Amino acid sequence: MEYGANNTLRFINFVGVIYLEGFIIEVVPKVALSAEDNRKALISMLHHARYLSVDFYDRIASGMRQDHLLDALLAAYVHRLQDELQRGSYKGYIEHVENRGMLRGKVLVTEHLRMNAFTPSRVVCQFDEHSDNNRLNQILKFALRIAQRRVSDRLYMQIERCLALMSDVEDRLITRDDFDRLVWNRQNERFRDVVLFAKLIIDKVSIHHIGDRHQSFSFLFEMNMLFEAYIGAALMEIAGPANVHSQHTEKKLLLNKKTNRMNIQLKPDFVIGDSEMILDTKWKSAVYNGRLAYQQSDLYQMYAYVTAYEKATRCILVYPYQEEFEAPVWQVIDTNKSIEMAWVRLHDYEATKEDLWRILNYAP
Repeated sequence: MEYGANNTLRFINFVGVIYLEGFIIEVVPKVALSAEDNRKALISMLHHARYLSVDFYDRIASGMRQDHLLDALLAAYVHRLQDELQRGSYKGYIEHVENRGMLRGKVLVTEHLRMNAFTPSRVVCQFDEHSDNNRLNQILKFALRIAQRRVSDRLYMQIERCLALMSDVEDRLITRDDFDRLVWNRQNERFRDVVLFAKLIIDKVSIHHIGDRHQSFSFLFEMNMLFEAYIGAALMEIAGPANVHSQHTEKKLLLNKKTNRMNIQLKPDFVIGDSEMILDTKWKSAVYNGRLAYQQSDLYQMYAYVTAYEKATRCILVYPYQEEFEAPVWQVIDTNKSIEMAWVRLHDYEATKEDLWRILNYAP
């Protein structure tokens, strides 16, 4: 984020929503003519980059017609969770260890002898109990509590209904380990999408308390990663998953003569086919005030790729489209290899695929 002239803020590498006490800032990529189309483009990118399932994409897209983007995102989660809870909550087996007056499950002999040597009427038992208070429901409830901090009155009431249906579920802090330890089965599979969205809320939402009563609230995505994932999804559709290799790491740039080991790992965003073509995504402006705005360091990076990959004949820097401009092509001297700049439209997924098809099939 940069602080500019006339008290303006410029967000460079993140998109999403920031809530400050009293107002909301929506940070969307400028890829279309209207703010509404920019919001739709962002949701489309999140969907095709696999951040959002089809169901959540449809719910958010329809909710944006009447709500802020943040409300639309959180409403999609609350509505979907409410649908599932009304079908019935997920009950899982929870292990309990209790010193009881009646035998249940199995006796923990060592613990029993230690605790009840002089109390023969009690026994330490270990047993499983079918309960709503399981890890999956605790994750869902924690995400609900986050959503509850900044929603409209209408949505707040729906959250209260969901919380009432989860009254037996413990409130506790959720960590990444909780998601890693989830076990999926036929009984809880229908909750998979809503749990993945809960993870998105928990991972992406940051809450910063200001004083005792005020707070900020942000739901942000790193744009370089989103752009790369979105382009990767489109490439796989038009070229086939087997022909698109993401984050390729088979090549290194230099050989250390003293150790005889390869150094300087190369990791292009996408290698197409049998290493014939390399694409690298750049979330930055390729044209500024009617002039080309590339950075020499990016060209040096592409030169390293096209040199290290013997079969590569084309190395392409892919930028978001901003204005009509003839894309440059540079030939690597004394070779049949080229380094190119290209741009893709992002306002519509089909337009993105059309542009990538044109790029892949262009003969420089």
